[in-house]
Amino acid sequence: MVAILFYIFFFAALDICTIASLIGIIKIPKQIKLAVWLLTPVVVVAHFVIADSGFLFPAEEFLKIFMFIPIMVVLHFMSRRVSARIANNINANPRLAGTAFAVKYTTITGFIKNRLLYIMIFAFQVIAICTPGIRKGMTKQPVNVYHHPSQY
Repeated sequence: MVAILFYIFFFAALDICTIASLIGIIKIPKQIKLAVWLLTPVVVVAHFVIADSGFLFPAEEFLKIFMFIPIMVVLHFMSRRVSARIANNINANPRLAGTAFAVKYTTITGFIKNRLLYIMIFAFQVIAICTPGIRKGMTKQPVNVYHHPSQY
């Protein structure tokens, strides 16, 4: 239980610092960000150095959950490019520019890319941390569910 709480708080702090660095909607003092960024390599290395301590998750399971941090960064920049391109297309169309649709579209996509995306990623991280079946299922090799008729 303590390990699960540790991982939830660790990933919450890491996600919030990442969001604060990318978007800037959350103001976090630089000292706290620095502490979280310096703690991160220590935690990552601890998973490889300390073998089967009983407290830490196995390294493979931890890395699968940790990989959502770089994915969050990539999705941030991808969503910015897509949103900018769509906004340019809407503004270039004289029938759509300045309409209620354009305003609502901008508001909704802003909410999705600046808040909902990160909430969903953190929610999945928490679910993966709290549910051993999901955590272990993420590390298994994929199963071939498609069987070609010639295999029968």
